[in-house]
Amino acid sequence: MGVDFGYIEEYNPQRGFGFVGSTFQNKEIFEKGTFFHITKIKRKYPDLAQNLDNGICENICFWYETDKKDNKDQLCNIWLNTNDVPTEYKENITTKIEELWLKINKNSPHWLEKITIDLLGLDRTEELKQTRENLKLQKEEAEQKNNLSPRELRAEFIRKINQRSLKDIYLGLPIHLVDKVLWVSLEKRKNPLSHIPGGSDVVVEYHNGCAFGYNRIKLPSSYIYTILYNQMEDDFDYLAEQSQIAIVKDRVSKIFAREYDNQDERYHIPFEEVWNSETSNNLPWQCFKH
Repeated sequence: MGVDFGYIEEYNPQRGFGFVGSTFQNKEIFEKGTFFHITKIKRKYPDLAQNLDNGICENICFWYETDKKDNKDQLCNIWLNTNDVPTEYKENITTKIEELWLKINKNSPHWLEKITIDLLGLDRTEELKQTRENLKLQKEEAEQKNNLSPRELRAEFIRKINQRSLKDIYLGLPIHLVDKVLWVSLEKRKNPLSHIPGGSDVVVEYHNGCAFGYNRIKLPSSYIYTILYNQMEDDFDYLAEQSQIAIVKDRVSKIFAREYDNQDERYHIPFEEVWNSETSNNLPWQCFKH
């Protein structure tokens, strides 16, 4: 049994059955949505069932529970309101909803914001929106860097050196990273917490030679998870942990971090290596306390 969310894709009023779309399950391109019979809807929502029988099925969506019959999923229960979904399902739904916000390579569903507010509240919804925007900006900056010539890269490096003191940026980092770290600009980060001094600085070095820096990170574990998750395939979360570790090690070389309470303290705290693809046996975000 599982819970999903979708719009009615097809309904035959003469035969009393149809199909509802799936948001979280991996359906084949040629596969129809989840089968449902009108009796399952009529028990709880007779008005909705009447509309369907009258041919009104456009823009109708709901949460639904499935079970197996003849080895195929079929609808066995529905909820029109997010708040009506049983508590035991909400933790799993919350995880899936948050994952949708983090998938920046796909357009977010038009209903996502409303559902998130219903499920998690306005504050958490705003946090997820800001995180998504930050990730998109990071991706754009990475793509821009890949398009720069060696001369342009050097000019960009010099510009950044002029903006920040060397000890601010590089204290404790290996020498070979001095001209590699591309720092994500605070001006492009919309999360209010990013503009409050203090937190952690994190540098992620990749095997392809790129290195990205992030400062004033308040929840480094979640932040690193989000950064790396968006570089993985859609089925990454479903893999065994050892498989996940192997995939991350194939892309990420090392991660460095430092924690500080204020800007003055930051100047005196060196980076420390917190994760190494050659010696670490866990996932990078598991190396942080919070």
